[in-house]
Amino acid sequence: MPSLRITAIAPAVLAILLLSGCAAGGAPVADSGAPEPTATQGGADETAPEGSGEQSTEEACAILQSGAQEFVDISSREQDAAAWAAEDPAGAVAEVRAAADAFAAGAAQVTNADVAAVAAPAEEAMTAYAEFLEDVLANPLEADAQGMAAQAQTLGETFTAIGGVCD
Repeated sequence: MPSLRITAIAPAVLAILLLSGCAAGGAPVADSGAPEPTATQGGADETAPEGSGEQSTEEACAILQSGAQEFVDISSREQDAAAWAAEDPAGAVAEVRAAADAFAAGAAQVTNADVAAVAAPAEEAMTAYAEFLEDVLANPLEADAQGMAAQAQTLGETFTAIGGVCD
């Protein structure tokens, strides 16, 4: 039944790839693979007072950006996303799961209250999406297109919220 898995997984992976361009507010990633600090807007404190021990918005956003790097890497593939998902649906789902786990690890390091407030829902949405894809892979005949759309919408909303704090 691989063709059913391919049919069910490809659109779901495409949705995540479209959203991954928004990861961590769409902030650029340095060529070295290290995150570049992002600027803030809306009056949020960019840096914490020196020696305060508090995490600045800029630091917290850089951590989120680093955690989102695997999503960025997935979206930067030379291979067309649909072809990639069709060629190896289980591998595509595993990479999305790994990316969600990496983002969750980054989000767990965020102590800045403003950034943590938007990181938590994004982490939950990414984890739920990875679980959704795993379910689609396991049960392609029961794939829920509306559920996929809802998952993608939730991811988009959470990335937009991160962008509102981190851009």
